[in-house]
Amino acid sequence: MANYFVQSESNIVHYSKKLYSQSHPAKTSDVYSDIYYSAKQLSSQIPDEDKDSVYCYDISATWLLQADIMPCFKIFILQEWWSEMYPEFGRQINQMMLEKQPKWVVIHNIDIVNSKQFMNIINNNYELVDEYSYDRLYKLKTQ
Repeated sequence: MANYFVQSESNIVHYSKKLYSQSHPAKTSDVYSDIYYSAKQLSSQIPDEDKDSVYCYDISATWLLQADIMPCFKIFILQEWWSEMYPEFGRQINQMMLEKQPKWVVIHNIDIVNSKQFMNIINNNYELVDEYSYDRLYKLKTQ
């Protein structure tokens, strides 16, 4: 089993944050402030009528609460971990992305997304709208 946590000075940091922060420094020093500002900035660009069609990938549940967004799919946090533990979950996520096509997608730390199919869906069907620290907001391209 992979080691998902690395020791960093006097605290433990999730590996994705450790890797990503080396090339993308956080805008605040407090992780909860960073989540709050990310949620406020990115969700403010999503129209209220679309808030039921937002898929968050590896986003913190705190982000969803701050953004006042209900998940549009049953697997809505820790997708990388769940997909590694249960590959069927990854297949379900990709199938949902192809069939339901959420209008908006928020991805935390795109650099660690392992699913090539998921990334192909994002690259082919979505356009980057904005980013804040680790998080990126994508909108479904108009056909």
